[in-house]
Amino acid sequence: MSIIWRKLWRDLWRSKLRTSLIVISTAMGVFALGFVYGAGDVLNTRLTQSHRASVPAHVTLYTSRFGDEVVEIVAEQAGIADV
Repeated sequence: MSIIWRKLWRDLWRSKLRTSLIVISTAMGVFALGFVYGAGDVLNTRLTQSHRASVPAHVTLYTSRFGDEVVEIVAEQAGIADV
């Protein structure tokens, strides 16, 4: 065994708290990274499904002016919130 490996094992053995903190923080970082990428994938899939399932409203806007009688007729129609 080379000198580098012996020094490495000796440092790990002598500072057990530091070694365990490094192992725990590395594991938490890997878990967090996996969680973020996994949640992003699920969110992207669900948003795409939701967008495809929804039917956007179709609206045609005219720039010409309407008279008051047309506005009153449209306002009386069912399903119209405001004119």
